[in-house]
Amino acid sequence: MTSTDPDHPKGRLISFREINADLPTVHDQSLPDITEKAPESKSVEPVDPFPDSAIPYMLESIEGIVQQLENASRAGHLAHFVNTLEPYTQEENRIVDAYREGALSRSPGKGDFRIHNFTAALRRFHQAVPTAGKSFEVPFVSWDKESATSNMVVVEGDRTVSLTAEQAIAASKWGIKFRFANEEDQSRFNTRLLAKALDGLIGDLQGIARIDVYFSRKKSAPRALLGEARAGARFEDLILDILREHEPLASRASIDQDVIQKTDLRIHAEGVANGKGCRAQVKYIADPKVHARELAAFRLPEEYVIISPITIADGIASAANFDPKSRRFHALDQALPEQNLLGNSRALGYALQGLFRQALQEPTLDPRGPAFLLPTDLRDFIRSYVSEAAIIADGARTKRKQAS
Repeated sequence: MTSTDPDHPKGRLISFREINADLPTVHDQSLPDITEKAPESKSVEPVDPFPDSAIPYMLESIEGIVQQLENASRAGHLAHFVNTLEPYTQEENRIVDAYREGALSRSPGKGDFRIHNFTAALRRFHQAVPTAGKSFEVPFVSWDKESATSNMVVVEGDRTVSLTAEQAIAASKWGIKFRFANEEDQSRFNTRLLAKALDGLIGDLQGIARIDVYFSRKKSAPRALLGEARAGARFEDLILDILREHEPLASRASIDQDVIQKTDLRIHAEGVANGKGCRAQVKYIADPKVHARELAAFRLPEEYVIISPITIADGIASAANFDPKSRRFHALDQALPEQNLLGNSRALGYALQGLFRQALQEPTLDPRGPAFLLPTDLRDFIRSYVSEAAIIADGARTKRKQAS
């Protein structure tokens, strides 16, 4: 295990504190003179140094302790191990506490499913905190604890891009990094980035444990799912970024909901009665026959929002045919490889899949991620479609509940 000892062979690792302040608020009306010192906010607590150079060591430290805990759990020695372990950082303590509470140690599976998904959970954790990738400059940021929103200005060549700090954290999974003008701002961002990634890791491990418990009572075994090397996983990330562009319209479902309930996302549109959010399934499918075959396996499909190139194309084609003279999809029409596709649902589905694929192939062109390479009117429609579909699906669920 790594240490905070400055004489440790890997160098000094910092013991990190949680940041009580909100994420950054930036004056985005005009880019300030970056030679000026950013005004200090008295409402923000100081932060321990956390330079980019410390990130690989912290990731290795967390991965090491998770591996030890997982091995002890599988061997049946978890209780003894956690009582003798002395973690050094707050992040390590969070992992130990999660195992100690038993949430991750009930009937651990020994099959391929758990091994595959445990490894994939660590891989996704690393992906959330990139140690390499394309970097964008953040020349100015002021931290304001009282702010309800958090924005940053990023320099990309000769233009500036405004994005929320939440979007910046989400963009990290695409291999995008941000370089702040001063070390304290960099440390503050890195600390929040690591905390968010650690939340995801603990959530994945807890979900895997719940799947173990669920299938321990059944004859069938769960399929390996988390972190599959498939285009659909990246498409799901893309859709989530679109749905969270302006507000948290959606959240990622836990892995146990994904495996057991076929739920990729939860939709939190206004008017949805289900407090957990309406279930949504994301499919990167443009072939109508394959799409229909996938949906046929669903139980209560009317209670799901299905998000795919086909369902998006169906909605756009319906709107375009209803009002052919409308310029609602002008930007999308210009981005399509051929003219007169908007009213042809089948052809449009394949064309949309091509647009999504093109964006996913170059995810670091925009500091906000590949979603922002897509036409604005397409992103707007996806959010509108998902919100309306969630209300309809939630209504079907409510009707069923009332009838039972």
